[in-house]
Amino acid sequence: MSAEIFYTISKYAELISGLPYSAGEKPRIIYKRGGQCWMTVKDADFSALEPEDIIDITDHDKSQIPAAAALMESRKLNAMILCDPPYTDICIASRHEIPASLDDMAQIIGPAVKIVEPDEKQIARALSKATAVIVENSCLIAGGRNLREAFTALTVVEKSAETMLKAQVIGGVKPLGPRLSQFMHHRYQAKYSKEETEIEDRAEVFDPEQTAEAAEAPEEETAGRSEAASTWTAGKNSREQELREELVRYGNLLVEYGLVQGTWGNLSVMLDRDTMLCTPSGLSYDRLGPEDMVKVSISSLKYEGIHRPTSEKDMHAGIYRKYPDVNAVIHTHSKYCSVFAAASMPLQVESAGKMQALGEIIGVSKYALAGTRGITKNAVKAMKSSPGCILSHHGMIAKGRDLEDAFRNVQLIEEAAREYIDKRWEK
Repeated sequence: MSAEIFYTISKYAELISGLPYSAGEKPRIIYKRGGQCWMTVKDADFSALEPEDIIDITDHDKSQIPAAAALMESRKLNAMILCDPPYTDICIASRHEIPASLDDMAQIIGPAVKIVEPDEKQIARALSKATAVIVENSCLIAGGRNLREAFTALTVVEKSAETMLKAQVIGGVKPLGPRLSQFMHHRYQAKYSKEETEIEDRAEVFDPEQTAEAAEAPEEETAGRSEAASTWTAGKNSREQELREELVRYGNLLVEYGLVQGTWGNLSVMLDRDTMLCTPSGLSYDRLGPEDMVKVSISSLKYEGIHRPTSEKDMHAGIYRKYPDVNAVIHTHSKYCSVFAAASMPLQVESAGKMQALGEIIGVSKYALAGTRGITKNAVKAMKSSPGCILSHHGMIAKGRDLEDAFRNVQLIEEAAREYIDKRWEK
């Protein structure tokens, strides 16, 4: 096993061990590259993986490891995480499939997480339509084109399982349906995640002996970033630089507070009355620097920068056009707001203190596909009387005087959603 393979697998093992919930008693990673396949042993300590905890199973008889056999045959997947996090484990025990009721699951996973028998062909068939499957009486298999995608799939499925179960207290989730979900999944695989996948594929072949800076930014990426940095620092005032740095900081805070998964969610801030700075499309927050933020015209949506802006730039621009006192917008896929989004229900604020800041009701927008004019129109209308709204089948979005204010509103709305659900879930 090369140093780079150990580096890649151990990095994601550590991420799994650092999740705010248990991935189960004996999670495993299966990873293939260049026709070879590796797997962690059953009792490996994911918080401190050792080389002997990873075995080469390329030439092993995989009849006893149907997941590995399915991975070796797959043209779509290169990585799997086998685990049983708590809410998914409830679904495993109750034989409850998890339908896509949120855009992020539909796009990343597919129409549903099906339950199959521990059979190579059944697992492979299910994973040809979705990137996750539940093996009967066993575990969740979360797959991806690389380990970053598999890790994101794990977190999205667990959030979807929790969302589905907790939504029972407000009438249950409303699935998006198989045809729409499959369409969204194919579109995401083909377009949205391409840039992130290319970057991650490069990252997975780094030698761990390289410096941290080199590992985080390949030569061609560094060159592009340096060029971009020079274009926005030369002749610019310090305010633009400060706003770019604030976008980086609040993006990382969204991750720290568990308000986003993977590359989901986006942020923007007003630079002037016709220009906003926003996060780029399809890149995870831990990779972003100030130079990666994209300058976008609020009126025409034309942009400049080394990346494409978020596909939801029009939703941000629409809010700025409608509400001239707003200078920052944050969109998230936070867990408790997602319960209301999956059920397509408004949120009643029950805390007197939060009512003062949010009002009595956080409205819910009508559903429209992400990145379309429809979602912009519906979101702008739904947040008319409050600092944010639930985006049906999608997530939530909040506005503010600045990024600090918008972030505070995101937190308050999520806390209000948590209080409402927890009060009833505990009964």
